[in-house]
Amino acid sequence: MKNFALLIIALICPSLFAQNNIIQLEEVTITKSQHNAAKKIIRNVKKRLRNNFNTHEKLYRVNQTAVVNDNDTVINNNMVVMFVIKSLDNNFTKTIIKDDANKLFRSSLFFQGYDDYRDSPEYWISQVLYNKNLNILGFDFFNNTAGYNFKITYDEKFITVSFTSDDMYSGFFICERETFNLQTLSFKNSDAYPFDVSNSDNGKKTGLKKWIYEVESSTIEFRTDESDKICLANVTVLEKISGYFFEKYFSTRQKI
Repeated sequence: MKNFALLIIALICPSLFAQNNIIQLEEVTITKSQHNAAKKIIRNVKKRLRNNFNTHEKLYRVNQTAVVNDNDTVINNNMVVMFVIKSLDNNFTKTIIKDDANKLFRSSLFFQGYDDYRDSPEYWISQVLYNKNLNILGFDFFNNTAGYNFKITYDEKFITVSFTSDDMYSGFFICERETFNLQTLSFKNSDAYPFDVSNSDNGKKTGLKKWIYEVESSTIEFRTDESDKICLANVTVLEKISGYFFEKYFSTRQKI
C-alpha cells in the first residue's frame, strides 16, 4: 500500500510541473507576440513618416519649460516657429517668428557671463527641444526594439503602443489603424542621466557645464493637412534638472 501511494505522488508531481511550464510558456508567447506586432507597427509608422511627411515650410506653436531643482524656472518659452523639415532625422532649419502671442523667458541668473550663445548652457538646454525631438525616425524606441517591452491596444480607428525600458525611455504612441499615420507620441527618460560638457581653446580649459536630467519629457502631436500629408501639430517639452553647475574662464584662466 505504501509503494502504491508513492507511485501516485510520482505521477502527480510531474503533471503539476508540466502545468506550470505551460503557463510560463503562454506568458512568453504572449510577450513575444506583442513584441513582434509592435515591430511591424513601428515599421509601418516609420515608412509612412518617410513617404508622407510634408517637407514644406510650416508654422508651429512650440512650448518649452526647463526647471532646476524643482523651483527655479530657467526657460519658459511659448513661441511660433517656422520649420523647414526636409526629413525627420535631424534635417531641418528653424526660425522663431515675431508674434505678439510669443512668450519667451530665459533666466539671466543662470545664463550670465556667456557672450556666445552656442557656448552658453542656455544653448545646450534649449536645443534639446529641437535636436532630440525632431529626430523622430532616429528615436531609440523606434530602432532598438529589442531593449523594450511593448503593450498594444486597439480600438475601431486607432492603435496605441505603450513601451517601457529600464534604462532608456518609457511612453506610448498612437497611430491610425488603416493608414498608420502617427497621431501622438509621448515619452520620458526612464532614469536620471548626467550631462557634462567641458570647453577648451588651444588646450586651455575655457568652461565647464554639467547637470543631471532628472526628467526629460516630450509630447509630440501630429495632424494631416489638406493633401493628407503628415505635419507636426504641437511639441511640448519639460526638462527637470538637478546639480546645475557651470564655470566660464577668461583666457587668463580667471573665472568669470
